[in-house]
Amino acid sequence: MREGFPQRGYAADEISEFDGFSPSGGAFDCADNSVRNAAEGDASNRPVSPGVSCETPVRLGGGVAPRAVYGSHQRAARWLVCCWGGVREDSRLTRDSELPAPEYSALVPSLRSRAPRERRGRRLAFRGILSASIGSRESARMIFQLALIYFPALVFGFLFVKNYRKEPRQFRNALYFLLLCLFALYGLSIQFELPWLVLIGLAAIPFGTVALVVFLLANTFVVVKREGLSLSHLLPGLLALCIVMACVGGPVLLFVQAPPIVLALALLVLMEGSYVAFTFAALLLYSWLYRRLPKRRDYDYIVVHGAGLSGTKPTPLLAARLDKAVELWEADHRRAVIIASGGQGADEEVSEAEAMRTYLVEERGVPADAVIEENRSTTTMENLRNSKAIMDARSGAGAYRAAVVTSDYHVFRTAEYAHKIGLAADGVGSRTARYFWPTAFIREYVAVSNAHRWPFVVIFVFWLPFAAIALFQL
Repeated sequence: MREGFPQRGYAADEISEFDGFSPSGGAFDCADNSVRNAAEGDASNRPVSPGVSCETPVRLGGGVAPRAVYGSHQRAARWLVCCWGGVREDSRLTRDSELPAPEYSALVPSLRSRAPRERRGRRLAFRGILSASIGSRESARMIFQLALIYFPALVFGFLFVKNYRKEPRQFRNALYFLLLCLFALYGLSIQFELPWLVLIGLAAIPFGTVALVVFLLANTFVVVKREGLSLSHLLPGLLALCIVMACVGGPVLLFVQAPPIVLALALLVLMEGSYVAFTFAALLLYSWLYRRLPKRRDYDYIVVHGAGLSGTKPTPLLAARLDKAVELWEADHRRAVIIASGGQGADEEVSEAEAMRTYLVEERGVPADAVIEENRSTTTMENLRNSKAIMDARSGAGAYRAAVVTSDYHVFRTAEYAHKIGLAADGVGSRTARYFWPTAFIREYVAVSNAHRWPFVVIFVFWLPFAAIALFQL
């Protein structure tokens, strides 16, 4: 080695390990052929260019490095020169003998550490930006796809939350909630590739219909056996009969080639029946949800609706309502006033309000001054209006909070009626015998549907063109 050079050169494999760059095949080549000749170790040691010896140093990005690197180190020299982005000769024609050895020794670690690390840092930063960009695009695409899948569920969810926060005692909330559940289930089946969820739902229609018919017939038998024969107790059986006729009647009419007007009437039954099935399921689901939502406990009044008497004593159904009222009264530190609401029927010895007051005072230990009788009402709406008049007279309109206690199947309709007359009251339900629940809920659905008749009218209007076409074909 020449004087002033380190005792050991840096081989190509040693330099390339810094950032993975292959010294033998750089991205660009040096412009000065003299360097290449010098690196190839010419034995004649001829000058690189006229007036410049092979020992002329080169300036590399502000530093100085010898031009002559011998045979075994040619690839390392080529990489060091090229990676620093340019080669230019020193105008002073400085010889390597003039270069102090300590300065060159200090330059070598700088070349090994700074340049490769800076290039590697820039390359890693670029890769990070590229990966983040690709990841953000994939995330945006995934969010867009999920938004498309769940868009109907999001729409009905928004409508449900908005209307529920405004007023939970509305029938439309039941429809929004059922549509939310159905579209959310559909979205889950698409997102997680679970088509069997949809297939189960479709298969449940025929099998569920058969199971429902069997259940209603069995329930009718149990209710008639325990409560006696009456039209209201036959409601489950009548509903089962209507379901069978709707499912079987259509195919039979098509098979026998019934007249067009008969087929049009069957279509009307099918359209109205579909709406009935949907709203019945919606009301059943939302009634269950509404009863389990948290309620306030700081009531000023507790209104109990009558439910018939057995002589002068409350029936088990009415006794359950009174027991629930006492439970609320005790939970509210016995400060609320209980209003017993119910008139006297034609077959009753005393009014329901009187029998309820006697039960509360004598059997449940409620103070007589904590019970008020309302003995003129005969319907649910009259119960609410007459009770509201009493509370307005005692406390002022809108200056109190009330709870209306009734049977669990009757809670939602009672709460909806209270909303219609402007009564701020929560519906609270008492437990009902399981065998009696289907009969009672069918009656509730009939009453709620009667209060919301306009959808049936709309369906009928849509059906009229089909009826007109059938009449022209006669």
